[in-house]
Amino acid sequence: MPAVAPAARIVRRLPLKTGATSVAWSPDGKLLAALGGLKQHLTVWNALTGKVVWEAANEFGGDGTALAFSADGRLLLAPAVKTSAANQNTALVLWDVGQGTIAGQIAGPSPSGGWAENFARRMTIDRGHDLMAVVTSGLGAPVGIYDMRDWGLVGAIFLPKDQPVAAAFGPDGTLAIGFIGRTICLFDPRTRLLKRKIDVPAGIDSLAYSPDGKYIASGHGGRSAAAIRIWSATDGALVRSYPGGLSVVSGLAWSPDGRLIASAAFDRTVRLWPAHDAGAGQVIATFYEAAWAVAFSPDGRFVAAAGNEGVIVAEIY
Repeated sequence: MPAVAPAARIVRRLPLKTGATSVAWSPDGKLLAALGGLKQHLTVWNALTGKVVWEAANEFGGDGTALAFSADGRLLLAPAVKTSAANQNTALVLWDVGQGTIAGQIAGPSPSGGWAENFARRMTIDRGHDLMAVVTSGLGAPVGIYDMRDWGLVGAIFLPKDQPVAAAFGPDGTLAIGFIGRTICLFDPRTRLLKRKIDVPAGIDSLAYSPDGKYIASGHGGRSAAAIRIWSATDGALVRSYPGGLSVVSGLAWSPDGRLIASAAFDRTVRLWPAHDAGAGQVIATFYEAAWAVAFSPDGRFVAAAGNEGVIVAEIY
């Protein structure tokens, strides 16, 4: 097993008047985007210099954390602009990264449901299989599966008496969905067939798949005995857990090399943990920032976290 990076340090602070609930890296790692605030303010920075490339008001009031770049990095996907009756069923807006202008819209998975049932709370991208999953809100709400080649809706996954809260793609294309009823369900996104169900002893707030597809990390509320748990994707067994006291773990990310897990929690902390070490309760680094979401750069050298004061970028060494 490769050695775990011993520490990390903050190398850049990107302040925002509105704060941020989402953060995303472009596929080449050259750009960093964040979304947040009452009007879901959207900002794109040069990740190397910290200079703002462009910013825009997404003209939307809500608390969604859906934000991602397209596979080619030319588009940025963000929650829908709510401006008129004509786009009440829109889930996401496509922003032209080069121009900072709206390039299109993506319809939600509930054609007759209206804005509330199509609002993109969470999303996850599978660039290797050209798929995107959009998590909407409400009891029995669908998780829409989209083909990123034409942004068409492939189908929807839902449990009639449960509510999806988080989702993550595995490297083989398997889609993990966390439900409020304390289950993680693994689906084939093309057929929408259930492959495995994992019962979880606490409410789920976030999910992350390991790069090798062997494990799934789940984040929970601070009252849970373990705020972060690692599950075997093969048989659903609990592999290890991380200590409680982290408040709600709203964001999780696995480093590209599989060595680290980053967590963002409501107790104003961003933490880095060893993903495979026998003493997995040992925190490698802690940053005291109000944080909602975390994301590793594609090369794994940096981790970015979105919070009430804006975005921090830490270098791992």
